[in-house]
Amino acid sequence: MNYTPQDLKTNLYTYLLILHPDESVNEKIMEQKKYFAKKYECPSCLYSKPHITLIKFFHLAAIESLCIRRINNFARGITPFPVQLNGFGSFPSHTIYFSVQTKNEIIDLVKSLRGLHLPLKIDKDFQPHFITEPHITLARKLLPWQFEQGWLQWHQQDFLAKFMVNEMTLLKRRDMKSKYQIVRNFCFEGKPEQVQQTLLF
Repeated sequence: MNYTPQDLKTNLYTYLLILHPDESVNEKIMEQKKYFAKKYECPSCLYSKPHITLIKFFHLAAIESLCIRRINNFARGITPFPVQLNGFGSFPSHTIYFSVQTKNEIIDLVKSLRGLHLPLKIDKDFQPHFITEPHITLARKLLPWQFEQGWLQWHQQDFLAKFMVNEMTLLKRRDMKSKYQIVRNFCFEGKPEQVQQTLLF
């Protein structure tokens, strides 16, 4: 399908499909983010709630109903699973993150989502991004001095947390100035046979 420049200008949304920690782990993460924000003059690291991004894509709101239906059917076949956080990692020289120790189930989840053939590619300039390194961001888009000094401290800092993942959440926003809004939560029900039948129709 071809979209006009006007469509892309006025109706394009950014979407994120994410996993999120439970409240107790969320509080532990936010304590670290608040400390980093104060010590390294980085208030922007407090803007987003802790989450693990699975997919980021750009599209018109018209495709929402199709994506929701396919993701919901898929999610019903997933069994809830634990996520273990252990220490910190970085993307030099701009991002410091909480390391996910139990990556395999998340990576497999992303591979399965890719296999759904969701209509995520609107044109060559707006490619979907499937995450390859699961993580929860501590701080991103850091200035060189913030990264160097922050990583000097955080790379040897201990952090352990564990939580169960029971759902995925689809978020969207209109532009960079907007906040992400929840589109839909997709509960994991561990019903693969029923889901397989549903996907046939």
